[in-house]
Amino acid sequence: MIRTLKEPNSWDDLNRLLWQKSFDSQTNKYRPYIAFRGLSRTYTKDLVTGIQRISRLRPLNLATLERRLLDTFRNYAQEHYPELRSDWELLSLGRHYRLHTRLIDWTISPYVALFFATENMEHWNRDGVVWCVSRKKTRDVLPAKLRRILEEKGTYLFSASLLQKKYADLARLDNDKDLKETMIWFEPASISPRIVNQYALFSVMPGVESCQFKYFERNPGLAWRIPIPKRLKPEIYQRLEVMNLSHRTIYPGLDGIALWLNGYYA
Repeated sequence: MIRTLKEPNSWDDLNRLLWQKSFDSQTNKYRPYIAFRGLSRTYTKDLVTGIQRISRLRPLNLATLERRLLDTFRNYAQEHYPELRSDWELLSLGRHYRLHTRLIDWTISPYVALFFATENMEHWNRDGVVWCVSRKKTRDVLPAKLRRILEEKGTYLFSASLLQKKYADLARLDNDKDLKETMIWFEPASISPRIVNQYALFSVMPGVESCQFKYFERNPGLAWRIPIPKRLKPEIYQRLEVMNLSHRTIYPGLDGIALWLNGYYA
């Protein structure tokens, strides 16, 4: 069972809930070793990957589709990102441009998560949610060989380059029988301003059909949800804009500027 916290009554209540587990007593600093994911609407199972949503429309071999999507994206992305090499770079960049992948995107910033929970004004009549996951605890439930790598590096998640050294491509990840029902967190390389500005990180599991929602159900205590009531969404959106968290900064480029202006004058 995944715990859902009590609905906040105000911005101050919400702020307290977002920061409640972020103080690190060992360093005496605020270190939110938490992954946040903001969604503008709540679903029964809102951790379904983009590529899994395709299978809901028609039966497909998702592994074949995934390979075709990545290879085609690589071909067209070469003009803009000629240095793309690994599957992990392709997945990271593609997901940030809304390509359907097996990744689920998260952020280390609670306010970036709030932006994603409120960015779509058409959903302001619906309650949203911010998912929170303890990255420290997820390392503890990793298979020993992966946990040992992170402990030696003194970190709680893989970098894209470190993950590539261990698994050069998705096929090698999927074929590792020791990783059954395992979730891996990794921080993407800073190959796009979107990745940098969104303080991005990703969760991934072996097997394109693996369900991340079920993973958290099997591992209670790792994740919890903060409700975002629809009546607070306009205030949250306005406060974030003053904090320089808007479409203009989250989506660098002309498309982000246009969305920012639409929201500002709306």
